[in-house]
Amino acid sequence: MLSAAKIDIADEVPWSNELTPYDVAHLKLYLELLSSADGRGEEGDICRRLLNIDSEREPARARTRFESHLKRAQWVSTEGLHLLFHDDCDCPRHDTGN
Repeated sequence: MLSAAKIDIADEVPWSNELTPYDVAHLKLYLELLSSADGRGEEGDICRRLLNIDSEREPARARTRFESHLKRAQWVSTEGLHLLFHDDCDCPRHDTGN
């Protein structure tokens, strides 16, 4: 499982119609978020566990962070994902070193 403490998480995802360096750096987070938000996780738990924010202490900020990242994760998984695999893509590629 992803550790939120190891990555910087913005309150709002930088939005673009292309994959961004932020997206590439947060692909694992997006996958975890999509999986958890698919009816299997409580929003407060997801915020604490994945987004590194306490929704009880900062409810508005946590909600913004949750909605922003979930919306971006959904975009990446539908419209953005094909960009990652196009040879003519100018977007940053994720190099895992494997």
